[in-house]
Amino acid sequence: MMRAIRVQWQGAAWFDWGLTETLKAQNQIRVASSSYTVSDVYPVGSRIKVVSNNATVYGTVTTLSTSSSAVIVDIAPDSGTVTSTVTSVAASIIDPAGLPLPDSVTTNNPNLMINPNFQVAQLGVSFTAATTPLNSDDTYLFDQWILLSDGNDAVDVTQETSVVPAGSGTAIKLEVETANKKFGLLQPLENLDTVNLDGSILSLSFMARNAASDDKTDVVKAVVLAWSSTADAITSDVVSAWNADLTIPTFATNWTAENTPASLTLTQVYQTFTIENINLDTASTANLALFIWCDNADGAIDDAVYISNIKLEESVTATEYTAPLIEDDLHKAQRFLCKSFNQSVTPGTAATVGSPYFAWTASTVQKACPIVFPITMLSTPSVVAYAPSDGSSGNIDSALTPRTAIIVRPGQNGVSVGTNDANSAQSITFHYVATSQL
Repeated sequence: MMRAIRVQWQGAAWFDWGLTETLKAQNQIRVASSSYTVSDVYPVGSRIKVVSNNATVYGTVTTLSTSSSAVIVDIAPDSGTVTSTVTSVAASIIDPAGLPLPDSVTTNNPNLMINPNFQVAQLGVSFTAATTPLNSDDTYLFDQWILLSDGNDAVDVTQETSVVPAGSGTAIKLEVETANKKFGLLQPLENLDTVNLDGSILSLSFMARNAASDDKTDVVKAVVLAWSSTADAITSDVVSAWNADLTIPTFATNWTAENTPASLTLTQVYQTFTIENINLDTASTANLALFIWCDNADGAIDDAVYISNIKLEESVTATEYTAPLIEDDLHKAQRFLCKSFNQSVTPGTAATVGSPYFAWTASTVQKACPIVFPITMLSTPSVVAYAPSDGSSGNIDSALTPRTAIIVRPGQNGVSVGTNDANSAQSITFHYVATSQL
């Protein structure tokens, strides 16, 4: 029984329609008239298997023609020839028009980047020289993306929702605020994700454009960097020296470029740029990072660069980008930063919605409320408390009055937040932001 099943499924790709087929000429068979339409059974371009003189010949149907009441099927054999008595003929179940099994299968590899289209913005959607955080060099702004620039206030950084690629809802806009400065974005990968890629080949794709034809910010470059020092203790400012216009920066100690960055010229429409076959061959790599930067050192104020749809993957070639679901992307980002504020509310805002609340009946000096983080964080986080009444950092509220906060026993999975203020009432409420970034 099992042998019969095995034999059946070994030949499952072929179907014998039970037609009357005879040899017409070399590599030609004659199909007698039947209730079936022969062009449906043996369409041009389909695969065919012919058993002739105890030899099996595989080939492709090239042409169909009629002769009297029969149809003549011409075959291009893979090897051998059909020259003698035809014992059986079987058609492939694969329809050449439908191509359920194409010659090459398009894969969609996992994206190693978190927040590749800048849709997660837990710290805010716009960063300038007057915001918290500032638009300063070596600063996390959008989740998992670090702004690097030749000095502070080089560019304003905004979540863009209008000038975006087709089919995408968001992008990042980097607008020049200090002329003649280079700038870029860095995303590091943690060690546990990096070690799985040792010796692998990566490919990168992303979309970018500039704002206007006279913008000087018209060349971007991209590089995968390998960190060969202590795991998860990286130098986040990967640039040691930005160097001259269109000259690749000097990278910081222990960072090695895994590909040679080439100039990618921007226009006023989004283009997809690909860098493929990036061989990860740096010994003792502990972390990886992707760095995309504008290599122009002559940008004028208000020149702008837009970037979105970034995909770094384990593959010899770049495959199709698929935007992540917001809930998946946010969950990944919360391993490095999570907050109690609503997602649309910038930390430090006076807001009571969503703030944890803890009340008790007995009088006590120290009061603390336990918090469980939505996901295990990278490491023990830095936790900042905020008073909901006025948004002040380092405080909690008790009876709507800000009191000095205490952070108790922070860990990867949670923390307690409270106060030692003897004047506090028998309840506390607060917001928090927990960060555990590379």
